[in-house]
Amino acid sequence: MVDKNAITHWLITHKDLFKLAYKQYDWPDRYSLGLYDFSCHLNFENIKSEGRGTSTDPDLAIEKASAEVIERYICLKLNIPSVGVAVSGEKSALIHAQNEALERYYLNNHLELKWPFKKVDLANHSTASLSALLNKLTSSFKMVNIDFYQMHTPPDNVGIICSIQHLEANFYSFGFSFDSEYSTGLERSFLEAIPNIAAISNDDLSKRPWHLSDDFKARLLPLLSNSVNYPEKDFPLTSPQLEIESLNMDLFPELKNCPINPVRVNILNSKAEL
Repeated sequence: MVDKNAITHWLITHKDLFKLAYKQYDWPDRYSLGLYDFSCHLNFENIKSEGRGTSTDPDLAIEKASAEVIERYICLKLNIPSVGVAVSGEKSALIHAQNEALERYYLNNHLELKWPFKKVDLANHSTASLSALLNKLTSSFKMVNIDFYQMHTPPDNVGIICSIQHLEANFYSFGFSFDSEYSTGLERSFLEAIPNIAAISNDDLSKRPWHLSDDFKARLLPLLSNSVNYPEKDFPLTSPQLEIESLNMDLFPELKNCPINPVRVNILNSKAEL
């Protein structure tokens, strides 16, 4: 049986070296959502990194946080962007990295081209687990709107945006995903969006990520339409060319024997034009 906490166990055995600290957030219990949310912090040679993981499975949530803290540490040490970098994944590090790079590729080009996103009909795509999460959320937060939108991608994959609007606080939180399975994409985008709604409800969002900025919201919201009829002409985005790069772990002797498979996926043709 594969140890689904392999990275977490390795980090804990090296906790003093990395000045490791984990935190479990209590908002899922406070709102009875049946979720688990962990952050992981490390500090090595003045490089400070943080990872976050949310899931319905506590082991998976803490492992996500552990993997992300190492991903970001590697990127900080190499001075490279973190998009498209992965050290592990539920299927593989490569699939995780590809999905992340493609998610950002389609999202950015929708924004650049001002091409609208199509609203998802949950009656056709929702699962029992997602429906349960949405029902719990709307029971706990009386003043929220939850919508899902689809990026225009090739038919063998799906890019999803989850938009959660907190009406009372006049606040939007967004989550994004790219996956080969519709149901997985919906749930992952929701799990990315929901922690910020809980944080803003408790005045605990002092440092907002890029996708919660006013500038990003102003660019995204006009493209979230309840009904989209795409123009007759073909959408100008096709599957991009990917470059797969293995990261040189000889540069990271401190991570020797860590159970990771670091990989970086770059999009070579990153922008489309009308």
